[in-house]
Amino acid sequence: MSFFESKPIITNVSWYGGGSRVVDLVSGFGFWFRQGNGLVKVRWVYVRDKSGTHRDEYLYSTNMSLTPEQIVSIYTSRWAIEVTFQECKEHLQLEKTRVWCKNSVLTLVPLIFGSYSLIVLLYHKNNEQLSDCRTMWWPKKANTTFSNMLLSIRFYLWKHHLFQNGPGTMRMLNNSNENDNLILQALCQAA
Repeated sequence: MSFFESKPIITNVSWYGGGSRVVDLVSGFGFWFRQGNGLVKVRWVYVRDKSGTHRDEYLYSTNMSLTPEQIVSIYTSRWAIEVTFQECKEHLQLEKTRVWCKNSVLTLVPLIFGSYSLIVLLYHKNNEQLSDCRTMWWPKKANTTFSNMLLSIRFYLWKHHLFQNGPGTMRMLNNSNENDNLILQALCQAA
């Protein structure tokens, strides 16, 4: 049995961020030892990005019906999921939970992901109101990250609700003063 399925081919595949990319592919079949299952047949794909911006990768799949192009596309399409997990770990303390009860563990993770979704939806729904906040963090950055969204929402809520004039509010800053905005920006990043 030959472990090489084809000679190297140059093809266009789906890529990170929803785009496409021209890559070199070589694929074949092999075996993977899996505890309890013995040898499992796998399709391997070697991917080389022709533009040189991404490192070469070996990808593996136990689904023999997938083409090499499909394996690459599935792998690169999971990037949004990876970013979501990374942002939830960093900003919403996904891995730093202090619960041990089974019911608490089963409800906490969905609540954290629900919080993530709520922040993203809140940001996009109130896009016009957040226009004065959203570019202050990294003005030359083309895309909005979760941390940008979180900082913009925090800045807007603190500036327009927490520090407003009125009975029963905490009047601490003068909203017209640029120095007060800089202080508030620093507080938002530190929180």
